Amino acid sequence: MVPITPPTPTRKRPPSITWLFFQKPSDPKASHIRCSACPALIAYGGTTTGIIGHLKNRHFEIYQQLEKRMKMDDSVEVEESDASDVLARSFATGLIPFRFSENPEFRKFVKIVSNGRITMPNGRKIKNSIHKQAVNHLEMISKKVQNVRKFTILTDGYTNLKRDFHFYVLHIAFVNEYFEREILFCSIRTVPKGDAISIGSAICTMLAEIGLKISDCTAFATDAGSPLVSLAKNHQIERVHCSCHFFDLIIKDFAKVKSIQKIQEKAQEFARYLAKHREDKKRLKTMSMENGIEEPVPLPLPETRWAGIYSILKNFLAHYATLKELSTLQRFILKPEQIELMEHTVELLKPLHDAIMQLERDSSFASEVLPTIQWVKNKISNPTTTTTLSGKMKQIFDSRTKIMYNNRRLLCSCLLDHRFAYNLDILASWEWELAENYLKLYDKTEITTHTPPPTIPRDDTLDNFFLSSAGKKQIDDLKTDLTSYKALMGSNRPSTSSPLTFWASNQNNFPFLAPIASELLSTPASAATCERTFSRCSDFLRQPKRNRASVETLNSLLTVSEMARSQRQTSNVFDSDDDEVTEEEETEFSVWREESEEIPAEIPQETESEESNQAQIPPEFEEEGGESG
Repeated sequence: MVPITPPTPTRKRPPSITWLFFQKPSDPKASHIRCSACPALIAYGGTTTGIIGHLKNRHFEIYQQLEKRMKMDDSVEVEESDASDVLARSFATGLIPFRFSENPEFRKFVKIVSNGRITMPNGRKIKNSIHKQAVNHLEMISKKVQNVRKFTILTDGYTNLKRDFHFYVLHIAFVNEYFEREILFCSIRTVPKGDAISIGSAICTMLAEIGLKISDCTAFATDAGSPLVSLAKNHQIERVHCSCHFFDLIIKDFAKVKSIQKIQEKAQEFARYLAKHREDKKRLKTMSMENGIEEPVPLPLPETRWAGIYSILKNFLAHYATLKELSTLQRFILKPEQIELMEHTVELLKPLHDAIMQLERDSSFASEVLPTIQWVKNKISNPTTTTTLSGKMKQIFDSRTKIMYNNRRLLCSCLLDHRFAYNLDILASWEWELAENYLKLYDKTEITTHTPPPTIPRDDTLDNFFLSSAGKKQIDDLKTDLTSYKALMGSNRPSTSSPLTFWASNQNNFPFLAPIASELLSTPASAATCERTFSRCSDFLRQPKRNRASVETLNSLLTVSEMARSQRQTSNVFDSDDDEVTEEEETEFSVWREESEEIPAEIPQETESEESNQAQIPPEFEEEGGESG
């Protein structure tokens, strides 16, 4: 008897992206389909090529949403095909030690819910699976960027003296052929020293792993640390100062004013008390919630936390009325003039804090930096009450912001963002003209000419002279594009929310400007994505059961976590900041760090370049008898 061979299972062909939006005609011989977003009739004929072309050209935002939905469906199918990989990934994203896989109760639970179909792997197999997925993800990134020739590097350093970890993280940002920007985590690399040579060597190695060269990088987005400034300068690569770090430097300068230091010390003392006295913290939080106060209680935050002083002062004020009702917290009651000063300080810091919250998003663009600076300047120049303190803030702010307006990349990217281009409330006319001249440095497109067919000469009349003048060569170049672009901005500025969406729809209308926009708009407004990676590093390293984790294991955990996070984002599932560290979690880590005897009380900080030297407070703003702010 011949055995029956079961048919080979075939993967079900996924439906076309078209039918996620259009209604498929019931008649297979239908020749046209009506668009669901506009009155257009689109040729069908049994293929979806024309329909997809219509979506890309006329409704690009809808097309992007449909692509994300398709990716979501694909990612779910891939994840379900290999339960062991998904299980290992949950250990990485859930901050679970590998050895937990050997917990008897957990193994029994898995056996029950799977009806014995899943054999629970041990800790070593979980770890190996995570390493394997990290390697596969790196190979996937290599394929994705094989045609990328212009990209932005986002990098920063991380130090943990307790574990003797000193490494740099690398992300790259680029705009793909669909005018979509992608920010990809590459890896982390140990550096023996914090100098430009060691950092440059680590970055070149990480880029080589995915097939990229530092010579193809067109910009760095970093803080103002001297080694990073030197690195960009040595490689002759433009550098954009991380806008969040920039605004945080202004806040730190302002916080050195003597009167601000005093109220900050009061608030921090209260925060440290709550961190150590959980019962008082619980009572304060409960009573405040009964009074309708939803702000978190003030807790000590690391010095590296952007705008940390604003958060701690604002939360102190939010719970101050409740504080006065508790007997154990009476020693933290302040004088009325101190409360008034704290309220005024919070008012002055709020625009800077709001700017950081806006620009730290991955969806931000370098083109938003100068408009944001102008918005903050308007806010701090017109406070509800004008005081000596508000004058100090304005002086510090003006001193810091001068150098940002001299950044060529910021000027040009602002010009190529249709939301801000030629807006005189943001830049003066001469500054827009300067940006136009700078654009020539980015233009690598060859000039093309269009010559009309030759005309047969006629007798020498005025009419024929007019005709011959019209038949001369027409040159398409950057200047022609700029003229048309400026006219569009002045007559019918588009209302599209994203500059990349604008250029996706207008790349054929401005063939010289579009490639430059693709290059410049690859740069985000900040390097906050590196800070988020460091938050996840702290999540891993704070766990006592990970005290033997190597940098290589940490790299694999971060890679798999970033892979899962990017899949959630491209799946159109909004990330609810599960990967972010809350203020309370961050505080617990900082308290744990302070109580550990193996970590020095002071960790040496990177020196800053001349660009980020602290702004000097003019003598006329110094308080009588006080020290320099």
